[in-house]
Amino acid sequence: MIKRLLVPLAVAVAVACGGKPSATSATGGCDETLKLPDGFCATVFAESAGPVRELVVRKNGDVIAGVLDQRRQPGGVLMLRDVDHDGHADAETRFGDAGVHGVALAEDSVLYASTGSAIIRYRMAETLGPRKRVDTVVAGMVWPPRNN
Repeated sequence: MIKRLLVPLAVAVAVACGGKPSATSATGGCDETLKLPDGFCATVFAESAGPVRELVVRKNGDVIAGVLDQRRQPGGVLMLRDVDHDGHADAETRFGDAGVHGVALAEDSVLYASTGSAIIRYRMAETLGPRKRVDTVVAGMVWPPRNN
């Protein structure tokens, strides 16, 4: 069910006020084709993101999503930006070599991404994507843990 909600990637703004959404997108309204409980409003920010596992949003509005591997397409990190501020992603970049299970921001300029075997640290640039230096914080993780 979660996969169906995230493909296409929909960013929902939740409000709890009498069953009617009071928040709207930059385009001026909610997407009525997205069926949500009363009090929730959502618009499609980007389509065909893939199997998104988790996402975070930077202070500048960039959306960063951890994408799982698919059969014929590797996962990684997907970074989306709404350049013209119309509520829909205009620019994107993908980086990373393996499917990402979790993402977390530290100080809005450092992204931690967890794969099946490592935790990677990316230092974010003002441009779309990370700086060139990438650090492996933890390597060799195994899931599920082995009993020795």
